[in-house]
Amino acid sequence: MIDYGYYVILAVYFVLLAIWSALLIFGNARHSAVLTEKYLPRQKYPLRELIAVGLVLAEVFRFQFNSKADLKRTAQLRGVYGEKGGVFYYRVNVAERLAFAALGGLLGLLVPVIAGEYLFILASPALAALGYILAMGGINDLIQDREKELMKQFPNMVSNLALLIGSGMDTYNAWEIIGRDGEGLLYKEMRETIKDMETQGTSEIQAYVNFGKRCAVPRITKFISMMIQTIRKGGSDDLITFLAYESSLCWEEKKSSAKIQGEKAGNKLMIPIFMIMIGILVLIGGPLISNIGF
Repeated sequence: MIDYGYYVILAVYFVLLAIWSALLIFGNARHSAVLTEKYLPRQKYPLRELIAVGLVLAEVFRFQFNSKADLKRTAQLRGVYGEKGGVFYYRVNVAERLAFAALGGLLGLLVPVIAGEYLFILASPALAALGYILAMGGINDLIQDREKELMKQFPNMVSNLALLIGSGMDTYNAWEIIGRDGEGLLYKEMRETIKDMETQGTSEIQAYVNFGKRCAVPRITKFISMMIQTIRKGGSDDLITFLAYESSLCWEEKKSSAKIQGEKAGNKLMIPIFMIMIGILVLIGGPLISNIGF
C-alpha cells in the first residue's frame, strides 16, 4: 500500500526548501552591503549569510520593532553599540532568530521522513524553537555581561559621589572627577555625560537622564531618577542624605548578590559530585545485583 503521508511530508519539505533557498539568494543580493566583515565579522557571525533569510522575512511580515520588548532590547544594545548601532544590531539579531528558526523547522521536517514515523513531525516546531532560542542566547549574554560590569562598579561610584558631595562639592564637579579618575564601563558613561553637557549643550538634568538610558539597567535608572528628583528640590542636605542612604543600600545589595552567587556556585558543584556518586553506586551495586540474581 502506498504511504501517501510520507510523500506529502516530503513534498512539503522540498517546497519549503525551495522557498528558503530563494529567500537566501534574494536576501544576500538585497542586503549585500550589510552582510560584510565590516558590520558582521565572521568571527562573531560565522553563518552571517543565513541572516539574509531573516532580514527578508522581517520585511515580508512588516516587523515594526516598536513593541515594549523591542524598545527595551534596543535601549540595552544602545549602551553596547551606540545610538545607531543599537537599533541596527537589534534588527540583525531578530533576523538571525527568524533565519535559524526557519532553518530548524525545515530540518525538523526531515526527521519523520527518515524515521518513518509521523509523530516525529513535532521535531519541526521543536527545532524551530531551539534555533530561535540559540540565536537569542548571544545577545542575552552580551547584555548580561554588560549589566554585571556596570553593577560591579556602581556601589563604588555612588560611595564616591556621596563622599565628594558630602564634603561640599557640587554634583557636576563631583561627577566629572569620578568619571575622569575611574576606569571601566560605568565611568566611561559618566565621561560621556560630561561630554554631552560641554559639547552638545545638554542640560545637566537631561544629561543624567541620558546616562540612565544608556546604562539601561533598572537599578541604575532608578537611582538616577531619584537623584534628579532630589536635585530639583534644591536642597543640598537632602541630596547628601539620599546619596548616603543609596551608598549604604548599594553595598548591602552587593553583599546579598555575592552571597547568592556563592550559593549558585555551590549548587553547580553538587552536580558533578552527584554524578560521581551515581557512578560509584553503579560500579558497586552492579556486581552485587548480578550476584543476587544468580
